[in-house]
Amino acid sequence: MNFYIFTLAICSIIFLIYALNGVFYILKKPEAIINKKLSKTKRIYEITDVDEYLSNLGKLNLYSAIILYAGVLISLYADKYRYQISMYIYIVIYFAYFYLIRSRLVRKIEKYLIRKDTKD
Repeated sequence: MNFYIFTLAICSIIFLIYALNGVFYILKKPEAIINKKLSKTKRIYEITDVDEYLSNLGKLNLYSAIILYAGVLISLYADKYRYQISMYIYIVIYFAYFYLIRSRLVRKIEKYLIRKDTKD
């Protein structure tokens, strides 16, 4: 039982940080995290709409954290109670997210980026 609690605690901390990162991007707070991300991106890209870029990036991180954390909970549940069908359902949801929803958000993010070296 201690293994489950330890695994859940570690994964909860990691995914909470990842989810909070997404919330910070959506709300544009705190400024230090936002400015660090923007300074790294602005070295290579010119951002046409910073607010929309950060909002879509935040949604991407937040949705990813939720899906990945759900996977941890489902896998622990399936392992403990021997319900393997729940793992198969999660795998379908996981790939549907990454191929449908995530690809749309990535395209929205890329729409606001223009590479500096290819700019006329």
